[in-house]
Amino acid sequence: GDPGPAKSEIARALEAALVRGSHHAYLLDDQNVVLGVDADIDFDDIDELVRRYGEVAHILLDAGNLVISTTNVIGLAEHAALATLVAPFPMLVVHLGPEAEGLPEGADLRLDPGTSRETAVSAITSELTRRGRLKSK
Repeated sequence: GDPGPAKSEIARALEAALVRGSHHAYLLDDQNVVLGVDADIDFDDIDELVRRYGEVAHILLDAGNLVISTTNVIGLAEHAALATLVAPFPMLVVHLGPEAEGLPEGADLRLDPGTSRETAVSAITSELTRRGRLKSK
């Protein structure tokens, strides 16, 4: 979705809920990567930004974490490349946007920007459970 605080708030709440549920989870947002491994490249090099973001995500996934990611640098157009980089781990792409937009191509779940954090976390964890990514502990 568009830049704004709602994505970060939902992502932080999701990470906290997953950890409370005894799942290993990590919030990887663009600042984690941009301020570190991407500090030496130009933001115009989107392919390299996506590659590095994907590599960091893959390392975290390979270590057994669920990775929650928010970024305004990587859009839906780059999700196919990101999915390839994190393979064999599946991605669930959640779009935060108005109902009138529908479900954008490449997104798996759409949430209205006015959705509460609790409702958003519930919808995302329900979808992860439905897909077999979360197990009861």
